Amino acid sequence: MKEIIVKAKESLVVYEKFYRVKKGKVLLKNIFPNGKIVTNEHWLKTGDLIGEFLNYWRLKNVDLPDIEIEVDALEDSVLEEINFDIKEIKNNIFLNNLIKNFIRLHVFQLLFHFYDTKGYILTLLKLYSNGDNVISKEQFNVEHFNISKSQFYNVYGQLRKSGYFKEENKKIYLDRKKADEYLEKFD
Repeated sequence: MKEIIVKAKESLVVYEKFYRVKKGKVLLKNIFPNGKIVTNEHWLKTGDLIGEFLNYWRLKNVDLPDIEIEVDALEDSVLEEINFDIKEIKNNIFLNNLIKNFIRLHVFQLLFHFYDTKGYILTLLKLYSNGDNVISKEQFNVEHFNISKSQFYNVYGQLRKSGYFKEENKKIYLDRKKADEYLEKFD
């Protein structure tokens, strides 16, 4: 398998490839189409995997932006290119669900940085909604998000008044078309 050496303080953009850190320590940067950059809080070390996983998996009701991955070497590092058969992994129910769960955990943090607060809340409403764009208020909880309660309720109220959704009988009815129109400006 092909090896790539990344010297300390140098960078490498990962494009449609997957790597295993064979030696060294690296940080990953997630670069959004709008230019925002989110650096992972922890470094990757020997044995860890690097790749554009988010660009191959889609979450229910949410179109994720294409995120470019940049590897910054903290010390001289060796990356080994590995071959992933994405179709084979997606066909394996266990592996597909495992990766989707990891993506869900990671995507909430990334979406917080990509969208403004309104966009973040609308995206989460879409993620929680069913096929009829309905969300159970019992399952939708402010505690699940990366913003304060006061900020959430302030923006949530603005969105409701602006007609992005309505509430009836412990349910939230999302106007998906209106939400999608708002979110398009971030692409």
